[in-house]
Amino acid sequence: MKDLFGDNIISRRKKRNGVEKAIYFAKISCAEFDQYMVDGNIVSNNLLTLLEKSFKKNNKFYQMTNGVEAFIFPFKQQKYAISLIEENDSFYFGRISTEKEHNEILEEYKVEGENVKKIIINSFTFFYIDVKTKSLVYIGHKNLKNINEIFKLYFKNFTSEYLIISFYAEDSIIEKINKAVKVQSIDFQLSPNDLVSKSIDKCLDWARDIESYEIKIKIKHPKKSYAVQLVQDKERFNKIKKPVLKVQDENLNDNITHLFDNYFTIKDSITINEIDLKCFESIKQKLENAFKKYILKE
Repeated sequence: MKDLFGDNIISRRKKRNGVEKAIYFAKISCAEFDQYMVDGNIVSNNLLTLLEKSFKKNNKFYQMTNGVEAFIFPFKQQKYAISLIEENDSFYFGRISTEKEHNEILEEYKVEGENVKKIIINSFTFFYIDVKTKSLVYIGHKNLKNINEIFKLYFKNFTSEYLIISFYAEDSIIEKINKAVKVQSIDFQLSPNDLVSKSIDKCLDWARDIESYEIKIKIKHPKKSYAVQLVQDKERFNKIKKPVLKVQDENLNDNITHLFDNYFTIKDSITINEIDLKCFESIKQKLENAFKKYILKE
């Protein structure tokens, strides 16, 4: 999905302590039941058992490379690797990564003084799954898009269960708007409209030798009533496309929602100064704190 993690949707505020990465939340829906066997044993089916099945070392995707364990599998002509850093009955914390090749014919790269024609970049991010609440928390990364779909396919391979992984949602978008301290912006594209195109032609006083415009609009600091009007408009699908709303909630957190998809993606952030790639403890702590801040409060 284009702009799934919001990297190109709205520019983030710059902080003095380094570059920010967004933290996103998803919910996992799966069937839970106890099956009574002929021999009298009870077999449980829940998220924990599904996770245990998916990360068994005897599955076909398990590999040990240079002492590092990983589950490597294909998704949309790309290979992804999941490494578990810490897991127990309460949570699973790990890393997911993929390699991207850069071989632009008009670029030349230098590594320790030598010229090379291509480089391989390992793009990675971290995730935290809380078993009890069935929540997925991860750091957004533009080179690791479709994380919800990646996990869904991976789990399906080993559990034969159809899991639904979707962005964590508020019960009511309108209620969220009304409770917000302020609406910061609304972005959307206009649906094809010849009347609007002609108005732009007249305003610019240019001879348009093209078929149509793609018109993108950003409204800064609209009133709450304006945002509610957009959500409630029964003809909204015929008027605009891809509306993105940004508000600041009562706790002064920035929230983003893709309105027509009917979910409210809550975002926290992590800065480069908070990342420790040697022991990962600071990353785990940041994801845990974000989980407690947004999920447990519900």
